[in-house]
Amino acid sequence: MYCYKYFLNKGVKLQYEPIKYTIVDGFKPNTKIYTPSSRKGKKVLKLNTSKIRPITYTPDFVLETPSTLVFIETKGRPNDVYPLKKKLFLRIIDTMPMKMKKQCWFFEPHNQSQIEETYNIIKFEILK
Repeated sequence: MYCYKYFLNKGVKLQYEPIKYTIVDGFKPNTKIYTPSSRKGKKVLKLNTSKIRPITYTPDFVLETPSTLVFIETKGRPNDVYPLKKKLFLRIIDTMPMKMKKQCWFFEPHNQSQIEETYNIIKFEILK
């Protein structure tokens, strides 16, 4: 919330979670998958025929200008999945400029002073 309000007070309106990116598509596996299940209080293996859900990534904030696309991911305490999802997302946005003809920027501030620093970089490097 601090990030959004800080930028808004500076006259910059960030989009909050405007888009969910699919990092890995979901699929229906051909592989026979047996996973633990409970039957009458006993753990047994059961054939799992569920579809594998996609892996997605939703950046906290996005700022788009005619020539740039800025992603801001505010993290207090990242969970254990975040580093992997971040790497996969960075790989996706690394190929975006070719498709969108835009320069991509990614910021990951963890505290208020880093949010202020993020704003200053954006102000002097992107919004100049």
